[in-house]
Amino acid sequence: MEFLKKKKKILYAGCVFFVIMFLCTLLSKGIYGASLPQVETEKPEKRALGHMVEAEGMVTANREVAVDTVSGLKVNQIYVNLGDSVSANTLLFDVDQEDLKEKISEQELAIKKLEMSNEQARQQKELDAQKERLAQNRSLEDYALADTEEDRKIEQAGDAVAKAEEKLDDHLNNQPRQTPDEERNQKKEEYKDWDSRMKDLQKQQISANSELEAAKAEEGAARKALDDYIAAHGDSGGGDGYSGSDSSGEDNNSGSGSSGGSPDSHDGGQEVVRENTAQSREGQASGGSVSGNDGGSDGSGTAGGDSAGGDSVGGSDDGGSAGGGSGSGGNSDSGEASDNGGTPDGGEDNTGGGSGPAADPERERLEEALKVAEARRESAERRVKSIEEELAKGNVDTKTKPDYASEDSAWENWESTKKSLEDSVDSAKQNQENSVWDKLDAMLEAKRKVEDSTLAANPDLTLEMNQMEIAYRNEILQKYVQLQKADGQVFSEDNGIVTKIKISSGERVPDGASVVLADLDESFKFRTTLTREEKKYVDINDTVSLKLGNSGRTVEGQVAYLAESESTPGSYDAIVYLPPGEGAVGQRGTMTASSQSQSYPLTIPAKAVYTDNGISYVFVLRKQQGILGEELAASRVNVNVLDKNNKFASIEEGTIDADTEIIVDTTKALEEGAVVRYGSRKE
Repeated sequence: MEFLKKKKKILYAGCVFFVIMFLCTLLSKGIYGASLPQVETEKPEKRALGHMVEAEGMVTANREVAVDTVSGLKVNQIYVNLGDSVSANTLLFDVDQEDLKEKISEQELAIKKLEMSNEQARQQKELDAQKERLAQNRSLEDYALADTEEDRKIEQAGDAVAKAEEKLDDHLNNQPRQTPDEERNQKKEEYKDWDSRMKDLQKQQISANSELEAAKAEEGAARKALDDYIAAHGDSGGGDGYSGSDSSGEDNNSGSGSSGGSPDSHDGGQEVVRENTAQSREGQASGGSVSGNDGGSDGSGTAGGDSAGGDSVGGSDDGGSAGGGSGSGGNSDSGEASDNGGTPDGGEDNTGGGSGPAADPERERLEEALKVAEARRESAERRVKSIEEELAKGNVDTKTKPDYASEDSAWENWESTKKSLEDSVDSAKQNQENSVWDKLDAMLEAKRKVEDSTLAANPDLTLEMNQMEIAYRNEILQKYVQLQKADGQVFSEDNGIVTKIKISSGERVPDGASVVLADLDESFKFRTTLTREEKKYVDINDTVSLKLGNSGRTVEGQVAYLAESESTPGSYDAIVYLPPGEGAVGQRGTMTASSQSQSYPLTIPAKAVYTDNGISYVFVLRKQQGILGEELAASRVNVNVLDKNNKFASIEEGTIDADTEIIVDTTKALEEGAVVRYGSRKE
C-alpha cells in the first residue's frame, strides 16, 4: 500500500515537472520569437513595366534671323533690348560717323596700293618673260657649244690613242738582239770544257814540273855520288869509264825538252819541285823508289832500284832505261829495254869489260844509277814540253767566259719601256672612252637645261590675288558708303523678337551677327535635356505631352531631334516642334513621355532589390533547424535586373523562380543567415 502511494506521488511529481517544462518552453519561445525581425514576402509575378519620363525645357524660335553690318566699326548707340518685338525698318543701332569716314579712307587707300602693286607686278611679269626667253636662247647656245667641245675632246683622245699605239709599234719593231738559250747553253758548255781542260793542264804542268825537278835532283845526286866515287878511287874502274857524259857522247844537261840540268831553267812550280825532290830523296833513303810517267806525250817511265840489296828493274816505252843495283854484298841485275830497239844501257853495251883492269861493281852501280836518273829527267822534260805546248795552244785559242748581262739588261729595259707604252695606250683608250661618256653626261646636262628653260616658271598669282582683294575691299567700301548714306543707322528687315545682342555701345562690331531676331512667321520648338537612363524610354517620333507655362494647358507634339549633347557628353538634347500658334519664345515647360515594356516572367517590388558596389541582390526566405526546432532564415541571392521603374523590377531567370519567397519588407536590417519570422499578416 505504501508502495502504491509512493508510486502515485512520483507519477504526480513527474507530471508537474513536464507541465512546468512545457510552460517554460512556450515562454522562452515566445520571448525568442518576439526578438526576431518580422518580414513580409512576395513571390515573383509576370507583368509588364511602365515608364514615365518628365523633363523640363524652354520654348525657342524655330528660325532665327541675323542682323549684321561691316565688322570693325565703332557702335554709337543701341536702340533695342532682349525680348523686344521689332518689325521691318525698326532702328536697331547706329555707328560712329567719324569712325565710318576713317574706315572709308582706309579702304580707298588700300585699294589704291593694290592697284599700284598690280601695275608693278605686270611690269615684273614682262621682265621675267624676257629673262626666260634669254635663258632659253642661251641654253640652246650652250647645248651647241657643249656638242662641239665634247667632239673636240673625243678627237684629241683619239689622236692620243693613235700616237701611243704608234710609239708602241715602233718599240716592238726595235727589239734588242737576244741570244737563244740553246746558243747560250752551248757557249757556256764550250767555255766550261775549255776552262776545265786548261785547269787540268795547269795541274798537270805543276805535277810534271815537280817530277822534272825531282828527276833533276835525283840525277844531280847520282852524278855527284859517281864523281865522289871516282875522285876517291881514281879512274880505274872497268867498262868504258865515266867522263862526265852519257854513253852517247852528249852532255847530260842538254836533253830534249830542257835547257840543261839546272832546276832554275824551268818556270812555274819551283817550290813544288823542291818538295817533290825532297820526297824522292826520302824514298831513295827508305830503300826503294819507283817513279813513272805514262801520262806524257812520249809515255816515258823510269824505275829506281833498291839500295838495300834488292833487285831493280826499269823499263821505258820510248828509249827508257832500266837498271838495278845492290847494296853491300847484294846481287845486281841490270838490263835496259826499248821499244825502239835500243840497247839496255841506252845504245852501247857496257856489260862487257874493256881492256884494262877488272870491272868495279860499285862504280858500275853508280854509273847505272846515273843513267836511270838521266832517263827519268829526259822523260820528265818531254812531258813538261808536251804540256807546255798544249797550254800554249790553249792560250792561243782562248775562250772568253760568256757574259749576257748587258744583253739581258737591254732586254729588261726594252720590256719596261714596252710595259710603259702599253700602259700609255690603255690610259689613252680609257681617256677616249671616258671622253665619250663625258660627252653623253655633258649633252644630257645641257639638254636638261634647255628643257628647264622651256618650262614655265612658278606661277605668279600676285595680280590675281590683288584683284581678288581689290574686289573684296570694293564690296566693303560699298557697304561703308551705303551705311554712310544711311547716316550710320542699321534697321531690322523682318518681324521678330530680339533674342541676342552681340554688340556694345562704344565697342567695335565683331565678326558675325550683331543682333539675332526670332522669326515670328515660323512655329516654335521646345528644347530639353535627357539623362542616359531617361533616353532609354524616349525615341525620335515618339508622341509626348508638353505643359507650357503656369496655365496648366497641355499640348502634344512629336520628338523631332534626339542626339548626344556636344556641350555635356553623357546627356542628350531633345527637340519637339510645337503646333503653329502655341507657346512663346523663352517660355518654360515640362515634357512628359510614357512607355510600356514587354512582359517579364519574374517581377518583384523595386524596394526588395538592394545594390552594393554595383551588384544587385535580394533576400529570400528559407527554412532551417534551430535550437527550438524548424525556423525561418534570410538568404542573400545576387540577381541581374533586366528592367526597373519606381515600383517594380524585372529579374533575370535562373537565380530565383516563381515559387521563391522574396523578402519585400522587414522590421530590422537583414544579413546573410539571419533568423526571421513572418510579420502579422503572414501569421
